[in-house]
Amino acid sequence: MGRVGVVGGMLAVASMAMGCSPCPKGTCTVDLGEFQIAKPRGYKGGPAVVYLHGAGGSAEESIDDDTITQAFLDAGAMVAAPVMQGQTWTIQSTTFGGRDEMAFHDQIRAELGDRFDADTFFVAGFSLGASVSWDLGCLRSADYDGIYSMSGHFWLPLPGCEGAAVSHTHWHGTEDNTFPIEGEEYFGNLQGHLFDAWDVLVDRGSCTSTPSAREGCQSWVCEGGAELERCLDDYPHRRPQGWADDAVQAFGL
Repeated sequence: MGRVGVVGGMLAVASMAMGCSPCPKGTCTVDLGEFQIAKPRGYKGGPAVVYLHGAGGSAEESIDDDTITQAFLDAGAMVAAPVMQGQTWTIQSTTFGGRDEMAFHDQIRAELGDRFDADTFFVAGFSLGASVSWDLGCLRSADYDGIYSMSGHFWLPLPGCEGAAVSHTHWHGTEDNTFPIEGEEYFGNLQGHLFDAWDVLVDRGSCTSTPSAREGCQSWVCEGGAELERCLDDYPHRRPQGWADDAVQAFGL
């Protein structure tokens, strides 16, 4: 896979969301919240990708943005975009949010399985959504087959993780001033340093460094077969261009 570049804005296109009957407009409701969905035509079960947007985004915009959904739909995976509670996600080690985010995602996963026969689950996240994806990989690793995160990770104090390692690809811009590699304080909450956060994943999985074929990337192979890849490039706080196609390959879809 080639080097991933930078995407500028969000492209609003016609949604491919199919109704989550009896819920209207592709919106599904569980006890702790809502999520939007998009399904490939003829979907009869299989992989599902949960996408978590950053601050200022929305589930509806995410589903309507083909730079987020199209690659997954083309690969035969349905996409679910959870709805943020208020203005933020609930993130480990912070005062952000108030919902039990892990329980909310347990409910989403159960609904996707029960209603749509989804049987394999992946998570992709950007910015604060990336931090939630790290939390899910840390606390719910047995429930997901891959994590793909961009421009966000653990906050301080760094958490302890449960269970075996899960495969995880992370992209971060060296010019990111919103979630800088070395971390920053926001409303009394401290972002961790990316390298320290990554060490939690490496140590948790007893992972061994291995050569990466991609410029700017480092790779590890963990006990049990999980693979980690951390990639840096010289861009600001944005999703890298072509990231969804890259995630399709990382997830093996």
